[in-house]
Amino acid sequence: MTTKTKHEPGYAEFEAAWDEFFGTIRRVRGRAAAEPGALTSSQFHLLDALERGTASRVSDLAEAAGITPPTATRMLDLLERQCVIERERRTDDRRVVSVTLTDIGRERVRAHRRRVAQRRKMVFKALTTDERRQGARLLQRLAAVVDDL
Repeated sequence: MTTKTKHEPGYAEFEAAWDEFFGTIRRVRGRAAAEPGALTSSQFHLLDALERGTASRVSDLAEAAGITPPTATRMLDLLERQCVIERERRTDDRRVVSVTLTDIGRERVRAHRRRVAQRRKMVFKALTTDERRQGARLLQRLAAVVDDL
């Protein structure tokens, strides 16, 4: 960021709103992950790719979750101990480990989706019609801008 940007009109308000919003997101995610049997956001993204069938190898799951393969391996170790996933070495290539969801894992993923959907609906209902439209446009625009960084 250049010095000029920091002094542009509205930047201080944008910066404060950014920090407040993402601080709130972190707190909400922390509270949600503390619920018994709940998945963390990273665990969900890892398992979501697995359930959707878009990935079954650790490296692919890590990429889908936006984490490193060693982090994915540690997460999978914990999830395996919790009987959420099962791992098996492939017979055609013993270096490759396939990961599958257990029934417990599928239910935890679905429960996470239901909680997120419920919270999204609560936020939606708390906004006016104009705020909903503005919010949708801003979220799409922010996603595009951030994705280009």
